[in-house]
Amino acid sequence: MNIRFPSRLVLPVCQVVLGAALLLTPLHDIHASEAQTDAVREQIKAAYIGWHRGELKEALQILEPLVQAKNREAIFLKAGVLNMMERPDGKKVLALQTEAARLGFVAAYLPAAGGYMNLGNHELAFAWALKAAKEGVTGSHFFISAFYCDSWDVILPDSLVADAWLIIGMGGSFDADDQQWVSRSCGPSEPDDFRRGQLETQVKFLTSRFRLPPVSDPLADWYSWTLEALEREVDTPAE
Repeated sequence: MNIRFPSRLVLPVCQVVLGAALLLTPLHDIHASEAQTDAVREQIKAAYIGWHRGELKEALQILEPLVQAKNREAIFLKAGVLNMMERPDGKKVLALQTEAARLGFVAAYLPAAGGYMNLGNHELAFAWALKAAKEGVTGSHFFISAFYCDSWDVILPDSLVADAWLIIGMGGSFDADDQQWVSRSCGPSEPDDFRRGQLETQVKFLTSRFRLPPVSDPLADWYSWTLEALEREVDTPAE
């Protein structure tokens, strides 16, 4: 006999079951899981440093078990390693970037957008770029801005929206003398007061509509590893 819970009881029942499961889970198992996560991060870090030092085969050997286990960060890093090979397979690199992106690795969203842009698949490029922008990924807002400026038959061009996305990518404000603004703006590079008011309103609208977080770099950890790799190179005596 199938028992059906009233909809209002589903959440409380699930909470009770999950709570009981947590209570019945031995503490040493929880700690072991946390340690395993730390161990995985150390493996990814080792592979990244190896990649940075040009030890590509060694990096791939470290990553492969993690890739087979569907670790999204490892999958994305493998794409980077393969892209550094003497004859990189662009399609394979993009396939890995897309897989990591579909698994929810935020740092993969924008590279996937760039890969599809290079293939001429502008619809997928825009979709991944917008997904990246919704996560605040640095550079993604410029990508969206370019679409609203040039369209590529994906959306209707709109210089106001294009420049609003550009401003969001620049941290929410701009200076008419800023070279980044001058080179990327779709509308007037020196907007009058009326245009500035329109831009301010559009920035607020887009930020609210898409619930845009502050611009950030999802690979900040990797850059700290880069410094560590450089320090190791300095400390390693020349043969």
